[in-house]
Amino acid sequence: MTDETIIANIERLREETGLSQDAVAIRIGISRNTYGNIVRGKTRILNENLQPLAEVFGVSIEEMLLGYKPCTPSSMVLKDNDNHQEQLHRLTEDYERRLSEDRVKIEGQAKQLDTLEKYVKTLQDMVALLQKK
Repeated sequence: MTDETIIANIERLREETGLSQDAVAIRIGISRNTYGNIVRGKTRILNENLQPLAEVFGVSIEEMLLGYKPCTPSSMVLKDNDNHQEQLHRLTEDYERRLSEDRVKIEGQAKQLDTLEKYVKTLQDMVALLQKK
């Protein structure tokens, strides 16, 4: 990572947060002139300014310097994967339970519909008989 890359990242973050160079300089406790020299590459960024800059932009120092959020350690990824697997298992069980309940409801409604169709057929037969008389 070069100084130019770091400066570009800082300026991008500044623009994304909608802050002026003056506002950033004031918030980290340096002059506007010093901040301007930093972004023009005339003055190096001091380590003591990194944390305040990251806080102003709401990112980690690593994210500010790299330009992206670094990956989590693999152990955390594995733990997250386990959590996702557990959540997926619970969601799948819930889905299957709801699906089973809906099937039972549909079967009940199908039986009711069949009963109603038989009832209507019986009524139609009775009407037909009455009309013959």
